[in-house]
Amino acid sequence: DGEVLESHKRKLELSCRTGDVMTVKKLLDCEPALAKGAGSSVSPLMWSAYFGHLGVVRMLLEKGADPNH
Repeated sequence: DGEVLESHKRKLELSCRTGDVMTVKKLLDCEPALAKGAGSSVSPLMWSAYFGHLGVVRMLLEKGADPNH
């Protein structure tokens, strides 16, 4: 469902901004493709790196986030 996916994207973005590792893990366990940040100008990886949340950065990279996006 598109609405659920959008909700998960918003939750992931907020969790990456705040460094909420547990929520990021739960979301990626449900939807691993979220790590790639498709359809967003700022990826989850960018948000977590910008705010210095290295645990989240590592998790996203392990789940397939593109370090060039």
